[in-house]
Amino acid sequence: MVASNYLIQSYSFLMDNHLDSANYYLEKSKPFLNFENLGYPEILYYGLKGDIKFKNKKLESALENYKKAERINENIENAFLSERIYTRLAAGYLALDSLAQFQQSREWVKHVSNETSHIENRASNQAYSLVIKEQDQKYEKKKAQFQWVFAGILLLSFLSIFVKIIFYIRNKNKLKMLSQMQSYLKSQEKKEEIIPEKEIPVTVKSDVQEKSTNKTTSLLKESELQLLAGLEKFESTKKFTNKDMSLSKLASQLGTNTKYLSEVINRHKLKNFNTYINELRIHYITEKIKSDATYLNYKVSYLAEECGFSSHSSFTTVFKTIVGVSPSTFVEFVREEQNEKSDSA
Repeated sequence: MVASNYLIQSYSFLMDNHLDSANYYLEKSKPFLNFENLGYPEILYYGLKGDIKFKNKKLESALENYKKAERINENIENAFLSERIYTRLAAGYLALDSLAQFQQSREWVKHVSNETSHIENRASNQAYSLVIKEQDQKYEKKKAQFQWVFAGILLLSFLSIFVKIIFYIRNKNKLKMLSQMQSYLKSQEKKEEIIPEKEIPVTVKSDVQEKSTNKTTSLLKESELQLLAGLEKFESTKKFTNKDMSLSKLASQLGTNTKYLSEVINRHKLKNFNTYINELRIHYITEKIKSDATYLNYKVSYLAEECGFSSHSSFTTVFKTIVGVSPSTFVEFVREEQNEKSDSA
């Protein structure tokens, strides 16, 4: 019981944000813990230690302690403790911007949460006590009873801290995403600036040569204008969403050669062919997401295929390069904006 008293005092100081005192009583409990026969007290010890490190912004150290608590709980197989531990791990990974590990931890939280909800819905207070007793048969009765009560208190504190962290990071990231996406959306609204065509230099040596050169220049300009008109018509269609669209195929459709088409795109669009096609595709799919609510429910793989990308990964990379955020983040942002508009209406 000595270890329990120290752990309770540490928890109390942690709730009051007196981190030095919380750490002091936590370390005083350490000699009374049994690190050879790990159980509930040791899980709580590492959980509290992780919380103190987390509040001190020592995120890596916090995660290490949460993982130790997780490893101990693997032997106990307590679903309720698993939910709390994975919730803390998810918060730590999110704070470190480890999105893949955050998503994995969140999936475990959902999985364990479903299991605990099923247990709670199916059990009465009496059955609930029986479940606890069955879970605690491997451990001393006094330790199990104390740890379960204390685990309930920890759950409330974990959830409280987790919600605060989520809201803080969410608001911070939302502002950053808003700035990135606004820049992209504004760039799409601007009309392309007309770049003055460079005059073709002519060296006049005779009347015959001058007439021949002027005639050639006029033909070149006329051909270039026709090609630009063809590109404008091409942009108004959905042909750029064809997966097999290439420089040679587009040149064939416009009745020119690849070299001349590439030069015109470089000079007038200020980009190469691949960037030109990719921007058309990304602009097309972002407009679909903003204007058609059904696109908010589609998977990223479908969005990629819809706008002409054959690879899910290349679509995500190009989308993030052009828009500034990933496709899933953009969809989530648009969904939240629409929900806010619906609520205000």
